[in-house]
Amino acid sequence: MKGVRLFIFSMSIVFIILLIQPQFVNWKTVNTLLSNIYLTEGNINKNLERYEDAIADYNRAINLSPNDYFAYIDRGTVYRTLKQYQSAIEDFSQAIKLGHHNSYLAYANRGYTYGLIENHQNALSDYNIAINLKPNTVSVLQQRGHLYNFEFKKYTKALSDYDKVLELEPQNTEVYIARGMLYHALKNYSKAISDYERALELNALLGYAALNNLGLIQYELNNPEKAIAYWRKTLKINRDLEESKLAIAVAMYQQGEKTEAIQQAEQVLKLDNEWVNLEFLREQLWGESLIKDTQELFQEKDLKYYISLDDNLDRDNR
Repeated sequence: MKGVRLFIFSMSIVFIILLIQPQFVNWKTVNTLLSNIYLTEGNINKNLERYEDAIADYNRAINLSPNDYFAYIDRGTVYRTLKQYQSAIEDFSQAIKLGHHNSYLAYANRGYTYGLIENHQNALSDYNIAINLKPNTVSVLQQRGHLYNFEFKKYTKALSDYDKVLELEPQNTEVYIARGMLYHALKNYSKAISDYERALELNALLGYAALNNLGLIQYELNNPEKAIAYWRKTLKINRDLEESKLAIAVAMYQQGEKTEAIQQAEQVLKLDNEWVNLEFLREQLWGESLIKDTQELFQEKDLKYYISLDDNLDRDNR
C-alpha cells in the first residue's frame, strides 16, 4: 500500500510540473523519476509474487533509463525465480557492464545463477570477483564455501570460507551444519559433532539434518542405540525424512527386529528407490559400518525387487 501511494504521489508531481512549466522540464530528470517509479512498482509486484507484472515494470524502467543498474539486477532476480536462467544471466551481465560501484552484487547474483544450472566453474569465478570487490559479504562467502565443499571437494578452501562466515555471523546455523558435514566427510567426528550440536543449539527445527548426521556418526562409533535415538528425534521434526527411516530399519535389523525392519525398509524403497544405491548413501555421509549392515538387510528376498530396479536402471544408463 505504501508503494502504491508513492507511485500516485510521484506521478502527480510529474504531471503538475508538465502542466505548469513545461519549458523548464529536464526530460532526462523526468525519465529518471519515472524509471524509479516503475522500479518501485516492479519491486512491489515482485514481493507480491506477481512476477510477469514485475518484469513489465522493470522493462518500462529500463526503456526510460537504460543505465539503471538496479533495474537489471531486480529483473534478473525475477527471471531467476521463474527459472529463466539465461535471461537472468544476461541481465546480471548487463549490470556488470555498467560498472556500478556495487558491481559485486551483479557478480554474486550471476554466480548464484550459474550454480543453479550447474556451471560451477563460472559460478566460482563470479564469486571470486564479488569477494575481491567486497571481501566480507557473508552470503557470497557462504555460497563459495558450499561450492568448494560439495562440488569441488576442496575442503581446506571451504573451511576457510566457513570460518570467515562464522567470524562475521556467529549464529549462522546453515554454515555450522555445512562445516559439520565437511568434518564428517573427513571423518573428523569430534569436530563434526561439535558443529552439529552448535547448529541444534541455535535452531533445533532447522537442525534436523544435524540430528540425522549425528546418528550416522554414532553408528560408526559403534553406538547404535544413540544413533537410533538421534534418528527418532529427527523424525519428530521431519516425519517424512526417508533417510532416517531407512537407517533405523538397518539398525533394527542388526538388533534382531528383522520383520519390522524389512517392512520399514520396504516402505522407504517404495517411495524412493534411490536409497538402494550404495554410492548415493555414501554421498549422504553414510559410513562403512552402516553401509555394510545395509547390504546385509538388502539381501532379504522381500527387498530384492527394489535392488533389481536399481540394477536395471544402472544398465539402462550405461
